Amino acid sequence: MAGTDGNDYLVGTYSNDYITGKLGNDTLVGSVGNDTMDGGAGIDYAYFSVDRSKVNIINVSRDSSLGFTLTDPLFNVTNLQNIEHVLLNGKNYDVDDLIYGHDAIHRFFNKKTGVHFYTASIDEATTLKEAKDSDLRYEGVSFQASESETGTANVYRFLNTSTGTHFYTSSDVEKEAVQKLSTFSYEGVAYKAFNNSSPGTSPLYRLFNTATGAHFYTASEAEMSTVSKTTATYRYEGVAYWIYATS
Repeated sequence: MAGTDGNDYLVGTYSNDYITGKLGNDTLVGSVGNDTMDGGAGIDYAYFSVDRSKVNIINVSRDSSLGFTLTDPLFNVTNLQNIEHVLLNGKNYDVDDLIYGHDAIHRFFNKKTGVHFYTASIDEATTLKEAKDSDLRYEGVSFQASESETGTANVYRFLNTSTGTHFYTSSDVEKEAVQKLSTFSYEGVAYKAFNNSSPGTSPLYRLFNTATGAHFYTASEAEMSTVSKTTATYRYEGVAYWIYATS
């Protein structure tokens, strides 16, 4: 069963179906049977009339475009590919939340500026990945952000309008200082993190590129060490904040 290049609502049968949305922002609805749902391009939804507590996520690829498998109480097995959101009894879940349990932070490398970009929005990440002739190369999920736990802090996102690069900070003092700079445009809260080490968290390291004026963030101690030692223009600034590492 295939959709059109528009926004489609596709409902499966009582057999084993292959449902593809193709282009557009589609909603795919499975039924009885072992189905494959491929949203294709766009921001796509898979609908199931079951609560979150009654489904299991297995065979995870750690990339929603490559797919993962969902099982329900009736032992139906559904493979999902290129799906950004899953509706469970009408409640909307980002695929990242189902796979990771926390907000996944997607990392892109800008081939033009040599600077990385980070986003917690699966919709923004999908749009950037599907953009034609883009300078951004997708590098995967870099780390996981906090949600609403006690002790979390907002991570603020700024756009440097002169360079097209982004800056992230969880410091309210630093946020206020950057807002006074004419070249920086405040874009809001990017995600949440911890300002202090908490059980299960890992440090996010921050480095400053003295040549470009941009910052680099990594949850990998090995990557931080390599960049610090092999790239003369990068200066290590310490731990930006604490996050959940991606295993």
